[in-house]
Amino acid sequence: MVLVPEIALTGQLVAAFKAYFRQDIIVMHSRLSFAERNDAVFRVRKGGAGIIIGARSALFTPAEDIGLIILDEEQDMSYKQDESPRYHARVVAEKDRLKAMGDYASQIPLLTKATELAVDGTSKARLWNYLGMAHEQLNSPQKAEECYRNALLFDKDNPSSHNNLALLLSDRGDHVTALRHMEAAIPAAKARGQALGIYYGNYALIAGKGGNMSRAEDYLTLAKGAGYDDASIQSVRRQLGMK
Repeated sequence: MVLVPEIALTGQLVAAFKAYFRQDIIVMHSRLSFAERNDAVFRVRKGGAGIIIGARSALFTPAEDIGLIILDEEQDMSYKQDESPRYHARVVAEKDRLKAMGDYASQIPLLTKATELAVDGTSKARLWNYLGMAHEQLNSPQKAEECYRNALLFDKDNPSSHNNLALLLSDRGDHVTALRHMEAAIPAAKARGQALGIYYGNYALIAGKGGNMSRAEDYLTLAKGAGYDDASIQSVRRQLGMK
């Protein structure tokens, strides 16, 4: 879901997204006619919306499985509605994440000030990483891979990009290259002070899928020592057929 502060901006944004994303794009804002709005909601409920673009009211579209929320120019006061019902789009977006995912709300990225993010290499890498995650949600693995590789061009040691790319390559069967990316992700995450449990766990998963069960066992032990929760460790074991 992509939100813009002014309805007038939706047209140019839709054109830009259609040039890059093939999925069906739904436009939602208050200037749509009753029939247009009903048609858009019907398409969303039928699963025909890959991307929803609109002004603040688009947040109330009955969409499920939202993979990414972007508020462009979040500082714009147009995101705040002063008449009843009063709300701020940023607050509603945050509550949507919590309602949809509960304790896993962090898995729905909320990207704000998207224009300002594209200033330095690290911020550009984050943006490409978010786009890659969006493409995965839209079942476009090749586009997702392209985004993750673009992220690494701007920040070659970005642990999340290495991790996401590794999982993607492993799903494709390229476990050797995937492990190389995990071997880059782990020290990069350590250098940035990130928790290592999830990286060890993903390394174990990829190693096991590649047939190296002893290495998978070793990295699950490391994951547990690094605070990776038992439920996630058991999930890896189930996927690998381990006891």
